[in-house]
Amino acid sequence: MDFPWYALAGLSALAFTAMVLLMRYALNSVDPENLLFYTFLIGAMLLFGKLAMHRQGMAVNVGILAVIAVIAVCSVLGNILLLQSYKTAPNPGYSEAIGAVRVILIAAVSVALFSSSLSWKGLAGIILAILGIALVLTS
Repeated sequence: MDFPWYALAGLSALAFTAMVLLMRYALNSVDPENLLFYTFLIGAMLLFGKLAMHRQGMAVNVGILAVIAVIAVCSVLGNILLLQSYKTAPNPGYSEAIGAVRVILIAAVSVALFSSSLSWKGLAGIILAILGIALVLTS
């Protein structure tokens, strides 16, 4: 069964919401680096199980390994900073709101790198979302 992209994005939002709330809870007992390490470790084991169960290969083109290494560095750095923010922010939603600014960066750079489309209506929606975030942070 295939889901449309927006349904996948909505389900992803639910999963990430649960993850953020559980991470904020766990940060009462564990430091951000250890939480991230065990999260990635258990996640890697789960993915390995999925790949093995579906008999998917784990081979990747050697030429893409440098890109994957940069992705890993960005992921670890971004997640450690975000977890530290969750731990100290008055509400982890504020951290997520500030992080949502990446939507504008992703949309703009995607147009240049991948020739992705960006309609005026889509751009207006992104800008309105960011304005809403600004309202939350200034209240």
